[in-house]
Amino acid sequence: MLAGDVTIMRVFARSPRVPSPQAIADTLRSGRFEVRVESGVYSAGYEGWSRLHLFYAEGRLPLALGRQSLQGDAPLPGHLRALMDATASAPDSRGKRRVLEFLAQAGQVFELSLPPDFEQRAGRRLLSAELIDYLQKETDGLIQVDGEGYYDRNRIILKL
Repeated sequence: MLAGDVTIMRVFARSPRVPSPQAIADTLRSGRFEVRVESGVYSAGYEGWSRLHLFYAEGRLPLALGRQSLQGDAPLPGHLRALMDATASAPDSRGKRRVLEFLAQAGQVFELSLPPDFEQRAGRRLLSAELIDYLQKETDGLIQVDGEGYYDRNRIILKL
């Protein structure tokens, strides 16, 4: 958890594939969720996006989905650097070695921010889980949840 009770869930992706805003919206709608996806200026098929807002309920703050490349010479943002440092500092284990190997291959990261007013009721919680599962499958990803650790689908492989 971060300040203000914002929960961050991530998918570190090995695949360079970037699901379009329309594909994300369609996936969530097919799971019986009513969502509206917005981001500055983009077309529904635009795969070069870096930030989307997913509106899921009237009067509630949207979920924020960001995407960032992990390739190139640009330094990592402080929160990602801190996460990488915490991962590297974890006790040695098979899970840690697996996570570090995966992170070395990851070319991008998707970050889902759940706002403080996000309803954690079962139905709402499924919305975030379905989105994270979709991104994990579509991009050959590894899931990370702040305050919990790294997951390979629904099985934790490294607690942090």
